[in-house]
Amino acid sequence: MSSGAAQALEQFGFTALEAEVYAQLLVVAPATGYKVAQAIGKPAANTYKALESLERKGAVVASGGTAKSYQPVSPETLFERLAKEFDRNRKSALKSFAGLGKKGVSGPVAVLSAFDQAVAVAQETVGKAKSTLVVIATADYLAAIAEDLKSTGADVWLMTTGNYKGDTAEKCQLPEDAFEHPTLQIVADGTAVTMASGSEPDLFGFSASAHPVSAALHSAIVCQIGLYLVDRKLEEDAGRKQIAKVIENLP
Repeated sequence: MSSGAAQALEQFGFTALEAEVYAQLLVVAPATGYKVAQAIGKPAANTYKALESLERKGAVVASGGTAKSYQPVSPETLFERLAKEFDRNRKSALKSFAGLGKKGVSGPVAVLSAFDQAVAVAQETVGKAKSTLVVIATADYLAAIAEDLKSTGADVWLMTTGNYKGDTAEKCQLPEDAFEHPTLQIVADGTAVTMASGSEPDLFGFSASAHPVSAALHSAIVCQIGLYLVDRKLEEDAGRKQIAKVIENLP
């Protein structure tokens, strides 16, 4: 019997003895409780209690008669059922807690310290966008989130040093040396934000939802994009009306 298999079951709320009994049954089943107790070297009374608990949890099936024998449910069936139960319980818990948060209270701020961590959280932020995404990204970060940007249904306003081929509301192409450090700034709908700067081990970033910093960073990114676009129009000798239109169309 694999101790790793028994330990894996403990992660799903089974006791150590229940996990050991279940794992042993996968090897010797069908078997009586006495036979299982002998195999694992545990008292028969405790083993029978564990088997009764496993039967209630749907992990084993007992045959009739005075001398019961036990057969384990296959791991595939058991874990699939546990996953479904977890998902049902998760949804039920979310409904129970819905509406308990106080309106107007800022959401939590999570600190980021690794590139992969920042990318994963940024992808979640992109996924939250319903209408508008404003993004500043150096080439390394852009490469990691490009597919997410392409699949979003929101309008994307992007300022980047990387190459991006996708349908966006506006793209501002910056030179490679525009940033001293790897940089990522994303705000979804002015409410969810992910920001990261620097390289590991000195990378620092944060993410937040429904926090005042989200609106502030949204405005900051829009200002940078607006200044860039206005500057391009000035280089083109655009008139006042054209420049005004650029500013009016900013997110």
